[in-house]
Amino acid sequence: SPDGIIIPPQSERGFEISYRPLIVREETEELILNSVALGTYKYELILKGLVSTAQRSLHFKCALGADLMQQFKFKHYLNKPTTYAIKCEDMVGHATTCFKVEQPNIQAPASDNINGAEVAINIRFEPNIIGESRGIVKLTSPENIEYT
Repeated sequence: SPDGIIIPPQSERGFEISYRPLIVREETEELILNSVALGTYKYELILKGLVSTAQRSLHFKCALGADLMQQFKFKHYLNKPTTYAIKCEDMVGHATTCFKVEQPNIQAPASDNINGAEVAINIRFEPNIIGESRGIVKLTSPENIEYT
């Protein structure tokens, strides 16, 4: 936004193009600049949605035989509701016994603005060994949206 800008003769103006991918994939879009005096200029934009490198984390500290629950919050940006499947895994991708979720799926409401809709899931930690345990929570939707 905006959809149009006016640049006076013998001047220049910069503008920013924002791309906010929701899915890991490559796609193309066409950018068209129209000028009554200069004509039409078409540019093909190659847009790449990449896997996020920023990972949030939760830290649990709990004695053997006890358990601790914390809430993990994330943003759903799609403008339609969806259901995320939730899995807890160890660091090599196997199901973990230390970390559990209350429900295997969670419904995310449609996002009605650019800030997204906040969704929260409860994660329970029940240690079964002495020392450090690490796990990964994976959320996937039918639209190929994935959070790790």
